[in-house]
Amino acid sequence: MRFAKPYTHLPRAVAIAVLAALPLVGATHGTHGPALLHDAGKETVSSLALVAAARRAQSAHRFDEALQLLARATVHNPYNDNAWLMESAIALLRGDADAAANACRQLRRVPAVVIVTCQSRVLTANGQSALALSQLRAVLAMSPVEYLGQGAHPTWRAWALSAAGDAARSESTALAARYYRDSLALDNNEQVRAALVDMLLIDNRWEEAEQALREPFGSLALQVRTLIVARHRKNIDPEEVDRLHRRFRRYLAEEDFTHAREMARFYLDVMPDKALAATLAEQNLVLQRETEDLLLWQRTRYASP
Repeated sequence: MRFAKPYTHLPRAVAIAVLAALPLVGATHGTHGPALLHDAGKETVSSLALVAAARRAQSAHRFDEALQLLARATVHNPYNDNAWLMESAIALLRGDADAAANACRQLRRVPAVVIVTCQSRVLTANGQSALALSQLRAVLAMSPVEYLGQGAHPTWRAWALSAAGDAARSESTALAARYYRDSLALDNNEQVRAALVDMLLIDNRWEEAEQALREPFGSLALQVRTLIVARHRKNIDPEEVDRLHRRFRRYLAEEDFTHAREMARFYLDVMPDKALAATLAEQNLVLQRETEDLLLWQRTRYASP
């Protein structure tokens, strides 16, 4: 069976997960110009604390709260590029490309690759993926010192490569997969791995998808994809399906829709319950409204009963 295009990879919550693992921008990571955290005053300390709180809120999918904290952080310190990067990522997750673009424009003391990646993700969200990919290719072709500066950190290149994978999807799923693999070679990020697996599933590269899932992981996104692959290859473990089913039923009983995207995928592709999958996909749109979230919702709407 070949999945239709709507079976695309994990939404660009990937970018937020990647950003959470990125080194904080500062003097030790090759910024251009003065170090970001140059001011040891109270405002800088307050700004750092607010960004840390925003990251915790974002991890719990409390995106409105995270954005409010980031807004306060940038009032305290307009040069807090970490806050602007996170604000851009969350804005894209919520489907607000204009706000994301504005946050990218506020970046001042970061390597060139960071600015280009931030801007390219907005272009991809606005349907300009070819332009985004062209810009990313240009910056990735430069030497590390040119686009990262001294003290280059490979995680920034990994982020740019994952963004190139996003942009490449409309051109070629195989090309997108290559970019994701290159990103993973530098930084073993589970959300990027989920994106790679989805590209492989679209192309019916089931054995490769199975191989990509062999490394240890902890994310629900990869757990669900492991069961999707196992179901197709007819080696699924009923106990694992039941375990995840009971976990999701508990979330439903608690009206906890933090993982509504993974739950919708589970009830669509692993343990078919089309009506429940449609309800969960719709609930997911309350939290996040990227293109992929809309496509998942459409899949559940038009799936065979």
